[in-house]
Amino acid sequence: GHISDMPTSSKVEGAVKRALSQVGGRYVWGGTAFKANDCSGLVYEAYRYAGFTINHRCTTSTITQQKSPFKKISASEARRGDLVVQHGGGHVAILLGTPNSGAGIVHSATPELGIITQKSITNVNGYYRVMDV
Repeated sequence: GHISDMPTSSKVEGAVKRALSQVGGRYVWGGTAFKANDCSGLVYEAYRYAGFTINHRCTTSTITQQKSPFKKISASEARRGDLVVQHGGGHVAILLGTPNSGAGIVHSATPELGIITQKSITNVNGYYRVMDV
């Protein structure tokens, strides 16, 4: 990348590390707290912590509508730190590598599983980047 991209990539990595630090936490519907959130709450908490401007509690619908700071990207553009919307638009996870790298995702999965990493990425609706605005 360009020198001008470096702060953003550092912030993205900060968000990924923050999300990974929450593995083992609880799934809380509507939650946005550290280790207590739902799928979009994990995105909200991790990216806000890393310094991204997310002014409202993001949801899968605000992400897929590409409301700031979210932008739709192609699967070939997707990389570590980008978001993957799944299951008919009802779920969002954070990529740990490119979609086909086998690195998988980190996400607040279900009340039973909580916040986990997972190798498989299924039922993909689209990929989104969190923009530095």
